[in-house]
Amino acid sequence: MRDNKLKMCDLCGEEHLEIKKRIVETELKGEAIEYESEYAYCPDLDENILIENMLDKNLNRMRNAYRRKVNLLTSDELVDLRSGLGMSQKNMGIILGMGEATIGRIESKVIQDRTTDDTI
Repeated sequence: MRDNKLKMCDLCGEEHLEIKKRIVETELKGEAIEYESEYAYCPDLDENILIENMLDKNLNRMRNAYRRKVNLLTSDELVDLRSGLGMSQKNMGIILGMGEATIGRIESKVIQDRTTDDTI
């Protein structure tokens, strides 16, 4: 089980930050979506804090919620598919007529369009 406490709060200097989760409702590309967001909480200051890679992870959760809603492959599904075929990003890019960087972006940050998803 993951430890729920972090070492130190950057705001007050105390060692008591807690990792919390909440459901966020938002709109992305005209679609209402919900996803689980993770954040750090300082109980002394009653403040929510984004730390480390939390923002990137939360953005990826949001993008994947959108992908699921519109029936696109999620970033994890894309990585699993490529890995399951024993391919590098470079090899997959060559086979699909895309660059290695494009495959990397789709797996990590960019939401692919329907045509790209169908090609993959």
